[in-house]
Amino acid sequence: MVIVMFRYKNIRILATLFIIIVLCLLLMTVSSADSTTSPWLTTTNPVLTKLFDLSAADQLPPTVAGLGNRDCVNQPVVSRPAKVLQTQQIIDGCFVPTGFGVADSNGWIRFSGATVAGASVNFGPYSPGIIPIPASLDVFHYTGAGANGLYLHLTRNLPQPIGVETALDGKVTYRFTRAADGSVRDKSGVLLPAHTDSLSFSTNGKWAVVDSPNRAMLRINLETLEVLPFAPAFNYSLGVSPGVQTAVSNDGRYAIVASRTFGVLKLYDLASCGAVPTSINAPVSCASKDLLPYFQNQLPGFYGVHTVRFVSGEVIKLYGLASSGGVITRAKYALAAPGTDLTHPNYLALGDSFSSGEGDNQGGVFYEPATNNPTNKCHVSRRSYPYLIAAAISLNDFHDVTCSGAVISNISRDISYPSSTTSLAFSDWTPGYQPQKNYIITPPAFLTISIGGNDIGFGSIMAECATSHYKIPLPTTCPQAGDPVERANAAKLIADQFPRLIQTYKELVAATDQKTKIYVVGYPKFVKGSGGSCGLNVRLNDQERELVDRGVSYLNQVIKAAAENVGIHYLDIENALENRNLCSIVADDQMAVNGLTEGDDKRLPWWAAYLVDGVTGVGGLGSLGIANASYHPNAIGQRLMYEKILALTNGDPSSFSICPTNQVLCPTATPIPMPDSSYFGQEAYDYAAKYKGVPLPYPISGPSAPARIITTPSSTSNTIRAKLDYLMPNTVASLSLDRVELKRVNTGQQTQLQEDIIVPTNTSPGLHRLEVRATNIAGEQITVNETIFVPGPEGDINGNHVPDHQEACGFTPASGQDSDNDGIDDACDGSLTPSLPFLTISVRKLYAR
Repeated sequence: MVIVMFRYKNIRILATLFIIIVLCLLLMTVSSADSTTSPWLTTTNPVLTKLFDLSAADQLPPTVAGLGNRDCVNQPVVSRPAKVLQTQQIIDGCFVPTGFGVADSNGWIRFSGATVAGASVNFGPYSPGIIPIPASLDVFHYTGAGANGLYLHLTRNLPQPIGVETALDGKVTYRFTRAADGSVRDKSGVLLPAHTDSLSFSTNGKWAVVDSPNRAMLRINLETLEVLPFAPAFNYSLGVSPGVQTAVSNDGRYAIVASRTFGVLKLYDLASCGAVPTSINAPVSCASKDLLPYFQNQLPGFYGVHTVRFVSGEVIKLYGLASSGGVITRAKYALAAPGTDLTHPNYLALGDSFSSGEGDNQGGVFYEPATNNPTNKCHVSRRSYPYLIAAAISLNDFHDVTCSGAVISNISRDISYPSSTTSLAFSDWTPGYQPQKNYIITPPAFLTISIGGNDIGFGSIMAECATSHYKIPLPTTCPQAGDPVERANAAKLIADQFPRLIQTYKELVAATDQKTKIYVVGYPKFVKGSGGSCGLNVRLNDQERELVDRGVSYLNQVIKAAAENVGIHYLDIENALENRNLCSIVADDQMAVNGLTEGDDKRLPWWAAYLVDGVTGVGGLGSLGIANASYHPNAIGQRLMYEKILALTNGDPSSFSICPTNQVLCPTATPIPMPDSSYFGQEAYDYAAKYKGVPLPYPISGPSAPARIITTPSSTSNTIRAKLDYLMPNTVASLSLDRVELKRVNTGQQTQLQEDIIVPTNTSPGLHRLEVRATNIAGEQITVNETIFVPGPEGDINGNHVPDHQEACGFTPASGQDSDNDGIDDACDGSLTPSLPFLTISVRKLYAR
């Protein structure tokens, strides 16, 4: 009996301990859950802000199937090129921007770098047509599933699964040659039908949401094809279409499901869902927020929503519809999670180094700290012209997201500095971690943009010209200035930016809902084209100065024409630095542009790097590198640019009328400007003229997204690996270094060239031009150039027999002079200009992160 009682007491003690442990674990779980609880699911209501009303004449954005779930762009593409005795043929479609180019649901595909679009032919059992996925190399094929919709099959990594057929008239057919890589199934392997009218994608192309009739609303992980059933399916057998609206965030955590017919408007937190069963016949339990009562309260006569889009996990944009007196009114809204700051800048600055203030000669003092560290070299100066404009017109809300080194794709698609950030944090306006367009949450009153210089390789050209005089054997000038063929190539590259700029400007107009005054700022001539006298830190001869002068002028003509086609306002600052630019006869303290400047920029040292996709530089070179601030306007130059911009906008860009009426858009169909054939050559003139045959508005890609070589150093020190995508199978590619052919390669059945190039052992240290000639996937002949760096022996990177640690100016010879006694040789002392402290107080007070 005693033993029994002892055991009973032990059991009670153990049971008590067990309960305590369980309670602790539950508390820990609750605490953990609370720390990640979605702000959407609190008892506090979200905040709905009207952005603007739509008039009866205003159209909702074009979408696939018209239901508002998948974005596309209505525009023409070339289906047959113009040839001798052959006219060009054009087709119209609603095209989705993808990772490989553009495509529409009818199966028309135009790969990046191609002018002509081709019709696709599907493999085996798949129905005609494809479902393109935004920002992705993948597409969905489909087969019939009866009344329940379609079965979805994912084909990955276009154009790998495609065979190319070209006709004599230039038409292209893309034939899928194998089955899809996977299908949408549950864990038991059963195909899940999908009502594709409800299908939507995250903007990064990583997630999808679709209704699987009689089962559940599904979230699909497009990288793994894992499926999460998170909400009830709709009934399609009642004879009334539910008109389902869906959206999913870029991190896959949130989804919206709406149906006006069935009175549904819910937001789901998919991080809260239960375990997915082996067979899917119903949704699992997921936390959600019913937004319908809130919208009905906020919008009397609420009718429904359209084009619902996650801007981030905290903000959603949508069109709200309401019925009043039998009339449907429409307006654009931003819906923000509770506690989200939705204030927006009156002025937003976008662009590259010429607008960021890269050339500030006291960057260590005036660069925004978050843009001047080892992981971010956007180099935004508080003395740049955007800051000066904001201060001059006393703006209370202004943000600058310009970034040194930015190219056109950094405006709308690519990130300058990849990080773990998956969505825009509204409290952080640090540039570089998002495509610049993503910072447009609500339309600012006006914005400025300066872009295109890096796309034509200004940095590499200037570096090559500045260092070309010191190669062995000694050339007299850099190839772009001295070689007619290279000059023509430079003009061709400028012409290639015309459709790219048009598309980028159109995307900005769309992102600002046609409510923002957009000012396109040209580039100043930073070097005097002729005459004057060049200092020791300029390092450019007369031919190279003429190249810069004519190149800047032609680029500005192209930028201006592109802006006019979209109807936004071009600001001509080409001569803003006149008589105070490099080689002008002016006192040092009045010089507006830096000369050659030594530095250790790790993002893109101009000469001390293998140029890996224009981003990754070789670090650890100390002060041997040429700083990005070289050949950029300094603080004086930025003030001159600011003064010119204000003069062109009557002293206030926010109130200046950019059109004859009060509208913010006034497009004019302006053809591409032709380069001066007397300087750039007839070949360049004829090349630019090809864009005259392309219909307006210009396509999203095609010539607007030229092919590019990606060069990486191989394991062997004198070997470089060249990579080029979207080529015709069995094309013969010619690879040359400095115009001397090194090898020819047949690509075989591949659409990608990846080839090791052995650099001759007698190649002098310094910058050299790698050129690839090939046929792209649409059958068009292309020539692509990239600049590579050949280092000297270890410890003597420039091969001049002077140890690196003894070099006064890195790669370029020192002058032996130090006129301002700052310890930097005049040959690489970018600016002898003193600081301008009078700007410090006003600008610093204006803007704080």
